Amino acid sequence: MIHAGLHASKRSRTRGQFLAQDPHNLDIALRKSLRISPPDWQSARVTQARRRHEQGQSQEALRILQQEAPSESLSVMTLYAEIYTALNDYEAALKAYQYLLDNSQAFYELHDIDQVRMRGLAYMNMAWLEQQREHHDTALRYYSESIELLRSLHPLQTPALLNSLMTAYQQRGQVHRKQQKVELALQDLRHSMKYQQLLLQQDINENLVKDWLDLGQLQLEQGDTEAARRSLQTARHDWQYLPLSEADQLVKPLQHFEAQLATACGEFESASKIYNKLAEKSKSLTQKIMYLLMALASLFKHSTEEGLMASEALKPLVVALESQPNVLSQEQLTLPLLAAAELCENHHHASLALDYYQFALRAAAQGQQAPQQTHWLQAAAGRARMLEQQGDFTRAIQAYRDIVRHLQGHIEVSQTGEFLLKLALCYQQGGKIALAEKTFGQIIAEHPAPAQADPEDLLIRALYFRGFFYVLEKQDLAQAQTDFERIESYLPGYAAYDLACLACGREDIETAFGFLHQHLASPYALPLEDIQTDTDLLPLHSDVRWQTLTA
Repeated sequence: MIHAGLHASKRSRTRGQFLAQDPHNLDIALRKSLRISPPDWQSARVTQARRRHEQGQSQEALRILQQEAPSESLSVMTLYAEIYTALNDYEAALKAYQYLLDNSQAFYELHDIDQVRMRGLAYMNMAWLEQQREHHDTALRYYSESIELLRSLHPLQTPALLNSLMTAYQQRGQVHRKQQKVELALQDLRHSMKYQQLLLQQDINENLVKDWLDLGQLQLEQGDTEAARRSLQTARHDWQYLPLSEADQLVKPLQHFEAQLATACGEFESASKIYNKLAEKSKSLTQKIMYLLMALASLFKHSTEEGLMASEALKPLVVALESQPNVLSQEQLTLPLLAAAELCENHHHASLALDYYQFALRAAAQGQQAPQQTHWLQAAAGRARMLEQQGDFTRAIQAYRDIVRHLQGHIEVSQTGEFLLKLALCYQQGGKIALAEKTFGQIIAEHPAPAQADPEDLLIRALYFRGFFYVLEKQDLAQAQTDFERIESYLPGYAAYDLACLACGREDIETAFGFLHQHLASPYALPLEDIQTDTDLLPLHSDVRWQTLTA
């Protein structure tokens, strides 16, 4: 939660403490601590409730408050807001803050300036609560209200006020970033940095390296590599003056960002070297593999041969990680492993791609959340595709059957149908003719007619593949003709060429020319050079109409 700390002298607090802020949000960061507002007979119990809350016993603190029902004073309602937030009862916490806003003028303890600041901080806390509930539009509105109120006090230039403005802009930037509004996020982060600079001018010692790196990340997302490079240079400049303990913690973030920037600028060899250095320094096997996978991506862009060699070298490390019981670490690797698999596939190294798809599949299987299930599907589909490309139809069939079984009841029929179509084609290539025919029939029976003419519609493709299946595997030309004619009812001219070929096969020259004319007049017409060399149409070549047709 965003809290706002009490004022303190510059000697007694560093900027780091202002960043952390008062963990109890006592009296919403007024200029001085206030006495307990309720009558004396309630004061002890309210104080007891606060102590329980500060000791992490928020449920007990709430019980005490509800039992005593103290008057709804400033300090009591603030305590309610804190407790409800700690208990993740965001709705109740929002109501408590709303009470403070609605009754701010009734609190005799507040001077005018205090009242404005209290309202600004209440809005900031409400924005944070809405942000946790992913009510981003409401969170943005509250952050903006908070900023407007706090900025009206800007002439005061107190560290607590500057810190509050810095935090409000920083948090609003996070929401803008979540909504993919990168330019607005960038503007907010710049404002946040401005207030941090003002804090520095007040002799509050703290480094800004991480903030410069955050700014650089946003600039990279905007494609402004020059600005990102300047942010990196400033971060490095600030880093060299840090105490050793702080500097050590920022070495990896600095190098990681440098590698990202190198990648964005097309300096793939440099990026790969930086990622490899990070991998060498990583104590965790998971982190080591993560950095090596990033290096792998850069290597492929720099040199396919080096990328393939690195892919082979990385495999034993992934196998070693799989033997560890750290499930979370394996889940974190799913996307990088998928990326490695796709890189190997794109560079036509099917065997390596298959290995990495299998790694990614096992990693994704550890997760139960929806996004992880999406990654499971990507990995499973990639593995099945590689098996099919290698001609291992027995394993490819099993892989596609696993996917269909996994998807049934969890996803749209159309997407399940796509994998059923792949399964039917594998059955056909694997010589399982009866199963292929049954699966083609299942797709055609279950999929509705296309709403508009589209050759990529699943039903059209299933009919087309089944038509050729009947020609090639069963020599059932009548059934093939039925499928092609059905396609013609949806897309006139699309399957007319295939119907012309079938007509030539039974020496029905008139019908063949009719279908051929229909095909050539459609938007799906094949190039004439392909038609002229097609041996299925040889019976037409001796007819005078052929020369006219292909001239």
